[in-house]
Amino acid sequence: MHLTFIIPLFFIFYQLNVRKSRLLTSFLNVMRHGKIGIVMGGTRVKNKIAVVGCEKRVFPIKVRGKVRTIRGVTAEKFKELGLETEIHHPVSDIDDFPKPGTFGALIIGGSSLSIHGRDLEENPWMHKLMDFILESCGKVPMLGLCFGHQAIARAHNVPIQRFGPEIVYEAGFSPVCLTEAGKKDPLFRMMPPVFAALFSHYDYLSHSPENGETLLVGPNNPSIQGYRLGECTWGLQYHPEFTAESVHWLISERRNLLEARVDVDAILATLSSEYRKDDIVLRNFADIVQMA
Repeated sequence: MHLTFIIPLFFIFYQLNVRKSRLLTSFLNVMRHGKIGIVMGGTRVKNKIAVVGCEKRVFPIKVRGKVRTIRGVTAEKFKELGLETEIHHPVSDIDDFPKPGTFGALIIGGSSLSIHGRDLEENPWMHKLMDFILESCGKVPMLGLCFGHQAIARAHNVPIQRFGPEIVYEAGFSPVCLTEAGKKDPLFRMMPPVFAALFSHYDYLSHSPENGETLLVGPNNPSIQGYRLGECTWGLQYHPEFTAESVHWLISERRNLLEARVDVDAILATLSSEYRKDDIVLRNFADIVQMA
């Protein structure tokens, strides 16, 4: 047979085999999980996490000796856990939100901003964020971290408050306790009932969203440190995505501003913890996403 006929035939058979392979993959997913995952270009969308970054353009953190963005660090954590990630930053572009059907889970990230008062008035993207949260809630697994924890709650009409006067700023490692509901929740699987969590925040919520369950509390302050809303939405006040180095750098950079209000050395002393368990939630959330 002439070569000019062989080459086109080769590509036809190749494409047929690729399609058969994808059909076989979908069939196996049905047999294994009882459901069909969305397949786009051969990638299962359910294993893609969309990270919505909420920090200001000029608010970096330090991780592993490098200055990074919070959204970049968060995405990297989930890449290390075997998930595909995409990053969005509505602070820079008010329309930069994930498109429906293109992601299998959501992370609403941290920020130095507050989702109440003047910050809420001056940042219209926050209102779009809350609309996006309400549209996405219950459709895919969602996890809010620190500011994201507060944003999900605020979208569900929970008022966000500023610490004071006895507590001004919660930072470093602080003890937290799982509630009875928290001990049974898959987000805290294999975690002890009391553990040290890594914090950096001025704002808090005093109760969980309506119809939500409080999962995590702190014995030293009134803040709800973790909650679950519905089947697949969680909020965490602490930072499992940060390292002790990150918080040490943040506090050191702002030491002159903080010293008049908090005991900076006492906070820094908590950051000597060598082995932490609070970040196990990231692995647990990744497992939840993969099993959804």
